[in-house]
Amino acid sequence: MCENAGNSRSATVDRTAKLAIELMRRCDTPLKNIFSHQRWERVRFDNGKNLRCKNCPHFLMIGGKPRPKWNAFLTQVKGHH
Repeated sequence: MCENAGNSRSATVDRTAKLAIELMRRCDTPLKNIFSHQRWERVRFDNGKNLRCKNCPHFLMIGGKPRPKWNAFLTQVKGHH
């Protein structure tokens, strides 16, 4: 999901949910196999700091981890199914 000035966040999330459903159908993937990219550890060194997670999309994450808003997104995906 990309956020740009003037974009509707709710419309972006809705389009992403619809895209997830289409990809799930094409690839025969169940909802239980849909994860945020934070599930896989990312190790990068930036100015001497070890960055282990990316807070993206920040509006679905808390401290770089999927939390209740991510679960709400999955519920929205399920609603489109």
